[in-house]
Amino acid sequence: MRRISILCAALLVLGLTQFAHAKDPFEGTTWTVTLTPDDDARGAGERPFDDTLIFKGSKFSSEHFKAKGFDAIEFDSDTTRGPVATFTANTKSEKNGTAKWTGSTTGPTISGDLVWTKADGSVVNYSFTGEKKN
Repeated sequence: MRRISILCAALLVLGLTQFAHAKDPFEGTTWTVTLTPDDDARGAGERPFDDTLIFKGSKFSSEHFKAKGFDAIEFDSDTTRGPVATFTANTKSEKNGTAKWTGSTTGPTISGDLVWTKADGSVVNYSFTGEKKN
């Protein structure tokens, strides 16, 4: 009887693990987001703007930052926390510096932060929120 209980528990854990990894909530998704600068960035002249974030083929890109020379880059994600999944992407542009994106999704919504270190060394911080487009 004890072996059956252990076997059932092992199968339950395996099943839950497989369920949690069944679908990456980022892969193949597009998100419409609004980025809002923090007070310091706003004081430096930064303004809110809309953007489209794309997760495709294990790569992350931002339409707004693509126009500034930031290429698509592989992103890291953690999808093991049930309904909440997180990501990190560090993008780079030869002319416009680096941008570190971090965020999380809980189904149809996404939120997070962007730290943009411009080529001149200045740093601007944004927060973003948005919804899944597809």
